[in-house]
Amino acid sequence: MNTENVKTAATKTTETWAEGQNTNYYLGDRFSSAEGYAEEVRNYWLNREAAAVKAPAEIDVHSFHDALGTLYPLNWACSENGNCETFMFAEMYCGEVTDIYARIGVRYFRLRNYNHMTHAQIIASVKEAFELNQK
Repeated sequence: MNTENVKTAATKTTETWAEGQNTNYYLGDRFSSAEGYAEEVRNYWLNREAAAVKAPAEIDVHSFHDALGTLYPLNWACSENGNCETFMFAEMYCGEVTDIYARIGVRYFRLRNYNHMTHAQIIASVKEAFELNQK
C-alpha cells in the first residue's frame, strides 16, 4: 500500500476542516455556521414538502378501496349523513405530507397534502377543485 497518498490526503482534509475550526461545516466550495447550515437544511426539507403537495384528482371506486386496504388509515372520518368519507395514509410521503382519499357521494378522489388537514378541510378542498358546491 502506498502510504504517501494516504498521508497527503489526510493532511489536505485536516487543513480544509481546520479552517472551519470545528464550528463550521464544509459545504463544497463554502463554509457555513452550524445555525446557517441547520436553516439551509430546514428550508430544503420545507421546500421538498411543499413540492410534494398535489391537487385533488378523481379516481375510481376500486382505487379508493384498494388504498383503504393498502396501509393503515389515519384520521378516517365520515360525515354525519354518510355522504362524505375521508382517510389518509399513516405513512408520510415526505415530511408531514401524505396521500389523502375522499368520497363525496358516489365520486372518489385522491390528493396529497399535509396530514393535519381535517375532514372538513379535505372535503372543502375537493369541492372547490371540482366545483361541487351546491347552490
